[in-house]
Amino acid sequence: MKRAEHRRETRSLTARFTFLVVMLTVVSGLVFGGLLGFGNMRDEVHEQYQIANQRLDFIQEPARFALYHLDTETVRALLQSFQQDPAYRRIDLISDQGQKFGHVRHEPAEPAFLTPLIRRAFFSALPAKRDERLFYTSPFNTRKGVYVGRLQADFDLDHMINKATAALFNTFWLTCIQALVLGILVAAVFYASVGRPLQAITQTIRRHARRGQPFATLDLDVSGFELQQLVRHYNEHASRGERYLNELTEANRVLDEQTRLDPLTQDYNRRELVQRLATALAGLESSSGQLALVIWDIDGFSRVNDRYGQDIGDAALKEVSARLRHAFNDGAPLYRLQADIFAMCFRSRDMENLAARLSGTLRVETTLEAEKSCSSIELTLSAGMALAPEHAATPESLLHAAHIGLANAKHAGQQCLRTYSPEAGDRQKRKVAALLLLKERLADGNFALAYQPKVCLKDGSLKGCEALFRLNRGELSAPYELLQEAEATGLIIPLGLEIICRALTDFAPLLPALDDDFRLGINISPQQLVEPDFSQRLEQLLQHHHFPAGRLDLEITEATQLINNHAFKDNHRRLRDLGISFSLDDFGTGYASIEYLLFIGFDFLKIDRQFVKDLPEDANSLRVCRAVLTLARELGCRTVIEGIETPAQEALMQQHEATLGQGYLYAKPMDIDAFIRYLKSPSTRAT
Repeated sequence: MKRAEHRRETRSLTARFTFLVVMLTVVSGLVFGGLLGFGNMRDEVHEQYQIANQRLDFIQEPARFALYHLDTETVRALLQSFQQDPAYRRIDLISDQGQKFGHVRHEPAEPAFLTPLIRRAFFSALPAKRDERLFYTSPFNTRKGVYVGRLQADFDLDHMINKATAALFNTFWLTCIQALVLGILVAAVFYASVGRPLQAITQTIRRHARRGQPFATLDLDVSGFELQQLVRHYNEHASRGERYLNELTEANRVLDEQTRLDPLTQDYNRRELVQRLATALAGLESSSGQLALVIWDIDGFSRVNDRYGQDIGDAALKEVSARLRHAFNDGAPLYRLQADIFAMCFRSRDMENLAARLSGTLRVETTLEAEKSCSSIELTLSAGMALAPEHAATPESLLHAAHIGLANAKHAGQQCLRTYSPEAGDRQKRKVAALLLLKERLADGNFALAYQPKVCLKDGSLKGCEALFRLNRGELSAPYELLQEAEATGLIIPLGLEIICRALTDFAPLLPALDDDFRLGINISPQQLVEPDFSQRLEQLLQHHHFPAGRLDLEITEATQLINNHAFKDNHRRLRDLGISFSLDDFGTGYASIEYLLFIGFDFLKIDRQFVKDLPEDANSLRVCRAVLTLARELGCRTVIEGIETPAQEALMQQHEATLGQGYLYAKPMDIDAFIRYLKSPSTRAT
């Protein structure tokens, strides 16, 4: 009885399947044909619209240039390619004065029968017009562009829709006919030849899936080559899928390991450190233990790369990593946080003699071999340490505290260990505040310059002045703090150009009233002098301000990185050829050598005020001044004595034939208005 009911159900399903296949295929063909046609039509219209916009985008840059230079020939050439493009009804290029420099016109396309309906239904959101304001950025106006005109265009959406609608009907009818034929064929043969075997296959697959065996093979005896191939290929893919799943699992494991390791040194990375710190700090909450985070930084590592090359630099990093791991061979993992920054965590049980153990890691002497070179180098490291929970209780705050300790070690002279302290934190905050203020002042130009006169020691005449960077009143940071951050971050390059421009602007109108040998002194960073285009940019500024190059003096502090730097040599030679003089500032207080003095060649040598302030009482200071003055005379350099505050100091320097004097005896640094008043009474001295 049940078998008879099953046969009737089977026959009924077979008949219904055949009927449904035919009907669903036909209906699906109609629906799919319509959807495919409309989809293709939308894609075609959007593609045409996008191309039309891209063509307008393409001509914007040359159009800005042409409008800026009022070049009608270029405008005409740009619009020539649109003459045969019916996608536009109108294109106009209009100057900033409202004058039409060029235009293109096409007759609007006649909309087809369904075009208005299609446009409202599917393309109402497409703007039919485009109006672009054009700005041109010139080489002398880098902050904002100059408005030069407009680009206006009207798109012919009816033309685009007409073109796409024709393809719609072709796709629709072709799809319907194919669906009808396919439905009849499939209904006739599918169930008899394929339906039952496929049903057996799908049932087996479902059974395997229910059992949690997605890659189990099919053990079925089917007839027909195709079905046999289907079963065989399914079994092959099931086997491959199982292998792929195993390989993927292993690859994910390896990838997860790689995301936690540094590829060069194979140390753990910052991400892994943060995760492990979070776990360790959570454990501290339930105990009275302590955790120390130590961060090492290789002192002056960039010089290793610059001098020996990238290969030796990488070898140095590997060697430092190996030395640190060897120094703490008790299993504590090492982390590489940045290019030359490493870190390690220590728990309470590791704290004994930790400072002594750390001090042994601050110097590395080794011979490194790379692919094409071998070098013996000596590296020093600075280290910062922070304790949890004493200094911080979260991973990021503990890292921040350790970095502050590292900055404290750098500030203390490098090759030392420093622990986080609130004072170091305050100093770091001041550095951050100074950096933010520096960026603000670079953006708004809201800083000041003060000028301190340089006086001839023989006759008291004014021979020059030094431009000094100053902040407006009320700023929380000191000028030297901003200059230090500018040097550390490279912002000294744009800041230096702003200072030069401001000083030239102030003094260009005053030059006719000054002696011919008056020189405006401006402090220049070594970073500026190694910029390849510095001399060219300075020459442009001088020409722009009509400032004679022979009236400019560039003051350089002692910087050994200028020696053998090719960019500096080129800049120095070109600027000397222009007539610009060079002064060695603060001589004797930095890292200069006689080689440095001979290599660069200076016109003026400035003796720092620390050798003058105790004169004439301090005999040692007097000996230093006499020695420097003698050296300057032998080298053919004129001298500038800084910090002259008393007539006795002035008389002493006159006696030893110094050239110029600078200090409070003559005038304090003053703004340009006060300097102009000073010019009217050059004998005025600061009180």
